[in-house]
Amino acid sequence: MNINLSISAPGATGLDVSVSQQAEQAQPLLLTKEERNDAILRMTQRLVERTAATIAEDYTTQLLRSAA
Repeated sequence: MNINLSISAPGATGLDVSVSQQAEQAQPLLLTKEERNDAILRMTQRLVERTAATIAEDYTTQLLRSAA
């Protein structure tokens, strides 16, 4: 993939910017069914852990506010 950016202003002096960047195309990962399932399980576990931590933090905050 090529990304090119060119800026110029007709009639203006000293304004001519050119940027070029070459990026490699990302290759898709080829996973076995077991590897894919393991990855899904890990992502789900992290999501559950973060959700539980957020709920606990919100509950604690509410308790502290009501005690004040």
